[in-house]
Amino acid sequence: MTPIWLLIFAVSATLVVVEGTIFQPFRRGPKLWVDLVTCPLCLGVWVGWGMWLAYLGRLPEGRLEWFWALGFGLATGVAAYLVRLVMDVLDALDDRPNP
Repeated sequence: MTPIWLLIFAVSATLVVVEGTIFQPFRRGPKLWVDLVTCPLCLGVWVGWGMWLAYLGRLPEGRLEWFWALGFGLATGVAAYLVRLVMDVLDALDDRPNP
């Protein structure tokens, strides 16, 4: 699996947890937890980091592999945040009254 597919899967998983109604019960609890699972940027970093580690199949060895793991987590968070912004804009356009 190439990293671009991994990124798409990580962003999708992040948005399913943040937006999906099936995960609504998991979005309750302590404030820190609620903030984490309702923010696509925050959750995306952790999901991306975890998926990169799963992709490696082991803990990173050396600084370069840790850098790639962190970078992939950050890329996932930013991508999930941007997709969420696009979704919000499309929702706002859909809610406008028709002339």
